[in-house]
Amino acid sequence: MSLLLFMLRVPPPTARRMSALTGLLTRGYALAGTPIPAQRLHVTLLSLGHHVDVPPALVERARLAAATVAMPAFEVTFNRIEAWSGSQALALLGDDTAAQVAVLRHALAAALQRAGVPYANALFNPHVSLMRGLALAEAQTVETFSWTVQDFALVNSLTGHGRYVQLGQWPLPA
Repeated sequence: MSLLLFMLRVPPPTARRMSALTGLLTRGYALAGTPIPAQRLHVTLLSLGHHVDVPPALVERARLAAATVAMPAFEVTFNRIEAWSGSQALALLGDDTAAQVAVLRHALAAALQRAGVPYANALFNPHVSLMRGLALAEAQTVETFSWTVQDFALVNSLTGHGRYVQLGQWPLPA
């Protein structure tokens, strides 16, 4: 099974810092859950759904639509954690700069809609999931994690294999 996602990848140095924070929280607060490896940390923009076999025509239409998104690079900051009981995730949330992520998501959704590409239009709260299977954690401010978003990607998340296969990447010019 595969899950097709448009996402923002967290740059490796920032992802390593986020993973270190997860480790500190796990030890310091005795949190039970499974940390998400640094190389898989990301912000999901949109999901194109689960597929047993990834439809090549869908991927091609999604790539063409993504190529029409025009938006400059932007800075994003995440600085607080929250436990989400519904998804049992420890989420790293942002400040007002995370609103730019929503602007990019809206532009991408509009491009996909024009191209006739179906996508899941769930409620959107820009975040990075740090841990899954979490029992409980108190919301709190944490160290600041910032980076300049310079691109976005389409990936095939291989469910149960813990890895992503990149299917496309599009720059956001400076």
